[in-house]
Amino acid sequence: MIFRKAVLSNQSHIYLSCDKGTSGNFIKMISYYNFEKKKVDTYTLDIEASGGNSADAAIAVHHSMKRLQPETRDPYLLLHGCTTDSGGGGTGKSFRDELLKKEDVTCSAERYTIAFCSIHNLMLCFSNPMKTLLGEGGLTKDENGKDGYK
Repeated sequence: MIFRKAVLSNQSHIYLSCDKGTSGNFIKMISYYNFEKKKVDTYTLDIEASGGNSADAAIAVHHSMKRLQPETRDPYLLLHGCTTDSGGGGTGKSFRDELLKKEDVTCSAERYTIAFCSIHNLMLCFSNPMKTLLGEGGLTKDENGKDGYK
């Protein structure tokens, strides 16, 4: 597999970025620093259906990662961290904890890093006050809260 050779030749740590869309499709992308090119390379690992919690998401990631290393626990093909959004299944510490149970696809807990999508967090900063002001549904609702927009 081309990706496997690239990772092995560069001896990089790989990281996962994932998100489950509203249709239930779970996209998984992996990235690593390519020392030859002096840049981060990113590849779509796959897109498949997954359940709505962290345990189901970890099973889906485990399945995808096993395609890269079916025989042995290759130290260069272990996940060293992930980025996720802030809600739904397969996010945050619960997702990390479920992934760490799959010892053949992740590094140790001490070295595993988590990052959250800042765009999702920023949107919450705007959406929560607007929901308080306008109510759930915002401008699409016919209530007094949107009189200032007429």
